[in-house]
Formats: sequence, structure tokens, C-alpha cells
Amino acid sequence: MSKVLEVNDDLPIRTSQPVHSGKVRAVYWLTKEDSQRLIKEKGYDVSSDAELAVMVISDRISAFDCIWHGEGGMNGVPCKGAALNAISAHWFDLFRKKGLADSHILDVPHPLVWIVQKARPVMIEAISRQYITGSMWRSYSKGEREFCGLKIPEGLKNNQKLDKLLITPSTKGILKGIPGVPEADDVNIARSDLERTTRLSALAVWRISTCTKSSLLMVLV
Repeated sequence: MSKVLEVNDDLPIRTSQPVHSGKVRAVYWLTKEDSQRLIKEKGYDVSSDAELAVMVISDRISAFDCIWHGEGGMNGVPCKGAALNAISAHWFDLFRKKGLADSHILDVPHPLVWIVQKARPVMIEAISRQYITGSMWRSYSKGEREFCGLKIPEGLKNNQKLDKLLITPSTKGILKGIPGVPEADDVNIARSDLERTTRLSALAVWRISTCTKSSLLMVLV
């Protein structure tokens, strides 16, 4: 069995600031000199003074804001990091090729490594729902018939296919200054012009994924 990469924040990489150690990824922000050298040598399509980082993923398992540990001292799943990186890089690349959005990824020199640029995230996520399941079903089973501003019909059963695709946005982080939206993480919000760009991106992902469903079917709840 392959070894588990548990620790990923102790690599001998020259940095300009302390290594950021996340739940599964570590980020090494390169020095100004090394960033400029990489941009020139690799021909990255970014400004010459862009800040670059080396992002290294581990095999750790993170869920519900916790790092999970298994029996017998198992602190991850072999090759989990490489698999997650490959899936993520595939969709980021497909977004770029379809003209939907660019990303922070500039290069994938190793299955566990990304070369990235500094980017500002969109603090909204939009879930494309074709079935009533997960958090939507939990709300529905409690009697709620409105979800993210959408009216949900009576008589539905758990995991039932919906008549039409629903786009249900929520905050990803804390957003401030938006009337009617609590300043808290993971808050369901109604569709509006404010989220229009995010909504269209989520719908585009659904259309792309349905076109490729013969080779991959992914249900997210």
C-alpha cells in the first residue's frame, strides 16, 4: 500500500512569509525573486510582479472542520491528495477552456503540487440541484416550502428528481454590507442580480457535467 502524506508544511521551500498550513493543503508563498524567475522561465500568463505560491496537498481527511484519524494510527488515505488535486484541476481547466472563469492554478508540476497565483475568491457558492436531498430535504421534511427564495411544491419524497434544475446559492465565508444577508458563514440566500454571475457559472458547470455524464456521474449534496 502507498504511504500516506500526513505532513505537508515542512518542505525545504524558500518563502517570503510563514507557511500557511490548512486542513489538507499547505501554501508556500515564494519570494519576490523566485516568483519573477518562475514567471519568466515558465512563461506564465501573469504580470511580471505577480505573487506566486507552491500549494501542496496532503492525504489527510477533513470533514465538518475537523481532521479525521483512523484506527491503528492511520492519518489519511493513500493517494487521496493526488486524486483530489486531479479532479479539481480538471474542472478548473474545463472552466478556463469554456471561457467561464480563470483560476489561481498556473501549473501542475506534480500530482500533489500546484503552482498558483494570488487570487480573490468569489464568496458565494451556487449548488445546482436536480434532486431533493441533503440540506434541502432536511428543510423540506421540517415543513419548509421555500428554499433560497424558491417555492418548493408539496408531496415530494427524499431523493426525488425535481421537475427542473434549481440553483440554490449560499455564502462561502462572511459577506458584509448586503441587505438581508446575515454576516455569517454558510447562509442560504435568494437568487438576485447580485449572484447572477455565480448562478450562470453554476448552471454552466451543470451543463458541462451532464454532457460528460457518460464517463462520470457526480452527485453533490
